[in-house]
Amino acid sequence: MVRDVVARGYREPVLAPIGQVMSTVHRPRSRAVAGALILATLVPALACDSLGSSTSNSPTSPTTPTTTTTVTESFAGAVSAQGKSVATFTVTQSGQLTVTLSAVTPATTLGIGYGTPTGTTCNLTSSNTATAGAGAQISVTVPAGTYCVSVYDTGLVTATTTFNLTVSHN
Repeated sequence: MVRDVVARGYREPVLAPIGQVMSTVHRPRSRAVAGALILATLVPALACDSLGSSTSNSPTSPTTPTTTTTVTESFAGAVSAQGKSVATFTVTQSGQLTVTLSAVTPATTLGIGYGTPTGTTCNLTSSNTATAGAGAQISVTVPAGTYCVSVYDTGLVTATTTFNLTVSHN
């Protein structure tokens, strides 16, 4: 046999087996209270979701990356005692300019420099004495323009000396 036990605040009877004692059953007093609890849980979750999103629906234009192409020019020549050799080149974009004396035969120290050409001469902006090597002997930043390099005797050339010179620029 089953008897009816009415729990506090609940309108429908709760059935319990005969001989068992039921403790007080806590249930919401109305459906409005249950709805308010659900709403109180969902509103903060929805608010956090909308605040965490910072995406914009407006279209953006793609950016075009700037590319810099390095140009490497090689010059070969000869320098006699108290002589010089000049070559010109054009830099199309401002950027790094390097000058490397890569080979000298017979091995000796030569003067190298870069500058601006005037007729058949090179008005040097920067110069160094150098022996042949793999590293750049001159490295500077220059604007676009026409430049020249000069390889010259520093007083150590006793016979015609050949050289290879590399100029790298943008």
